[in-house]
Amino acid sequence: DEGSNWEAAMSASTFKVTNMISFVDRNKCMIDGRTEDVMKLEPFADKWRSFGFIVKEV
Repeated sequence: DEGSNWEAAMSASTFKVTNMISFVDRNKCMIDGRTEDVMKLEPFADKWRSFGFIVKEV
């Protein structure tokens, strides 16, 4: 959920990168609590799809 992941996703979309793979550990935790208590990220996979990624959830 880090900003660097979102920046990479936006850049990949902008520059039409077609060979990028991103792994995200979506454990929904921050250092001091739950991510969702601070910022709502769901639907998480749909956000990645909106940048043109093929999303596989494991």
